[in-house]
Amino acid sequence: MRMSILHLPLPLYPPISHLTSTQSNLPSSPNFYVLCQMDKTSMVLIRKVSHNFIVRRSANYRPPIWKHEFIQSLKSEFMEERCFNKRNMLIRRLKMMLNKELLIGDSLKGLEVVDELKRWWKSTGLGEKLEFARDRLMANFFWSVGMGCEPHLGYLRTMSTKIASLITIIDDVYDVYGTLDELELFTDVVERWDIAAIDSLPNYMKICFIALHNTINDMTFHAAKDHGVNVIQYFKKMWIDLCKKAFLVEAKWYYTNYKPTFQEYLDNAWISVSGSLLLLHAYVFATNSITIEALECLQDYPHIIQHSSVIFCLANDLASSSEEAKRGEVTKSIQCYMNDTGASEQEARRCIKDFIMESWKKMNEEVQTLNSSPLFSKGFIEIALNLARVSHTVYQHRDGHTVEDYETMDRVLSLFIEPA
Repeated sequence: MRMSILHLPLPLYPPISHLTSTQSNLPSSPNFYVLCQMDKTSMVLIRKVSHNFIVRRSANYRPPIWKHEFIQSLKSEFMEERCFNKRNMLIRRLKMMLNKELLIGDSLKGLEVVDELKRWWKSTGLGEKLEFARDRLMANFFWSVGMGCEPHLGYLRTMSTKIASLITIIDDVYDVYGTLDELELFTDVVERWDIAAIDSLPNYMKICFIALHNTINDMTFHAAKDHGVNVIQYFKKMWIDLCKKAFLVEAKWYYTNYKPTFQEYLDNAWISVSGSLLLLHAYVFATNSITIEALECLQDYPHIIQHSSVIFCLANDLASSSEEAKRGEVTKSIQCYMNDTGASEQEARRCIKDFIMESWKKMNEEVQTLNSSPLFSKGFIEIALNLARVSHTVYQHRDGHTVEDYETMDRVLSLFIEPA
């Protein structure tokens, strides 16, 4: 029986531009209410809509720095003619000695992977058409290398970069741009996983869902072809949980001005940070013998997934909480703890750091238990640990995922562009 996965071409829609309207050209209808103020640094969504006129908030995210012109401007001694000549000479000698093809050097292979990912990203149209969202392909590639840097995990790195890029875009759809009505429609389409249902969506969401649908179905096809396992129901469940049980909940909190307790926030945030989704997909990408038993366990969020995600979430909050508050996003763990206890911000931050330490202790205990279990390989357990580790790296000094001009840029350059 031949398996066929539906791939639809992306529709050509005009770019979704940043907000350009000012209050002077807002509709004069008495039913139109401005509930929020706009200042120079942050434009906040006006929540009442009249005559189909929607003023959207903008996070004012910076564009990606990894443009073609920037890459071409970088100088490296390894790109000089003498290095290419020497490389070619060595290749010829080794071919003669070993009588087989020589694999290209690691740094060049890394750049080839990045080039492949850039072609995929451009084909989705997400970075070009959804201008309000973060275009962070290289930052996502850095995350994937942090999750698994071993040579045999190349497929994991490539596919995890795609997953993380989709998560980043969809997160911004929920956090930054979509109205509540639009978000409920989008969540319903994700839950149905049905291309035929996208007619109810605005254009930018159609592009987003088709890219998600095609990418995940393609990954499902390769899992079936290479491992003989149909993983679509597990992939779908994780995306539905992320959108319906996490992103949409946060959007409703925002639109109703609801301030969750610390525990309410954490119960939702460790899912919305997307670590559990990344790790279930990573299991499929990095495991030679995929089992239904392991997939069933992962979709029920075992402790190692929860602890890794909590660390990921709270490390993010420590780095980005203040900036997200300025953008008007949902209250984060620090503010929730302060609201619950009356603690100062400094005391709250200290408590969050203690909570991270406790989560590390619990995860290390869980690793000891899983090491004696045949359910997950040691390689996958290490990936779960690495996700928590790399989150500390990305958020060490600032939100290095959103702002990639500083440490993230230096790390990408030193790892992939100008390796020592």
